[in-house]
Amino acid sequence: MDWDCLPEEYKEMNRTQADSIGTKLSAIHCEIVPWSDYGGDKFTFTPAEVELMSVLEHERWCAQRRKQGWVYGPVRDDKLKLHPSLVPYGDPGLSEAEKEKDRNTVRQIPHFLALAGYQIYRVE
Repeated sequence: MDWDCLPEEYKEMNRTQADSIGTKLSAIHCEIVPWSDYGGDKFTFTPAEVELMSVLEHERWCAQRRKQGWVYGPVRDDKLKLHPSLVPYGDPGLSEAEKEKDRNTVRQIPHFLALAGYQIYRVE
């Protein structure tokens, strides 16, 4: 959907997600730097890094939803603000498909940073 057509709530959710990229990268000892290397968009995370950042992304998403008044419910209901994914990442009730959404979000970070003129630098 085109950005201009998104409701403000979804725009804010996207902004908050983007704002949290630095925090997730810091957790794996990486930083955001201005684009300088050809191929910087091809940066890849280790499977352990993807999993750690996915946990952080899920926690961020849960906190944001709770702040908006959402609570856990076994079936999603947007009017009542119920969502079955408002559980910890390690909870057996969080489906593998939901976890994969978080992983895909994390895996796309190098690409989206490159589009904005940045890349990831691994701090050793």
